[in-house]
Amino acid sequence: MIDRLLLEKTSLAGIARVLTLSQSGLQQYVKDGYDKVLRSVQVTAKPKASLLLCLLTKN
Repeated sequence: MIDRLLLEKTSLAGIARVLTLSQSGLQQYVKDGYDKVLRSVQVTAKPKASLLLCLLTKN
């Protein structure tokens, strides 16, 4: 339930109030969950393409 509320961007104070949890305990739960998140990004190279610029002039 907590994880679903966090995905909805509900404030920690609001979650703690509604679920009758301590804010410090909830903050520790969030911190523990954050520490488990994988922090690597995989980048795939794209083929390079030509850039074509068209200039418009007023006559």
